[in-house]
Amino acid sequence: MDRTIPGLQNPIKHDWADENPIMDKIVDTIDFLVKFLAFLILYTKQAIFMENNAIKITNKIKTGKDIPKINILLV
Repeated sequence: MDRTIPGLQNPIKHDWADENPIMDKIVDTIDFLVKFLAFLILYTKQAIFMENNAIKITNKIKTGKDIPKINILLV
């Protein structure tokens, strides 16, 4: 498998991946696991941030502070 790094004039080629398909599978698996772990970390951080915002809004509504005033005009 020809592995190249984009953006380089002379791409780096790993010939050992062509010679050893098992090592190629291991490298692909590790690459996938690292990307998946990064995705999970970012997703978890976003979920925690959204949950904290929801808790803040809920507490404001319970205490009656900063409730937006809604004026309904009946025609």
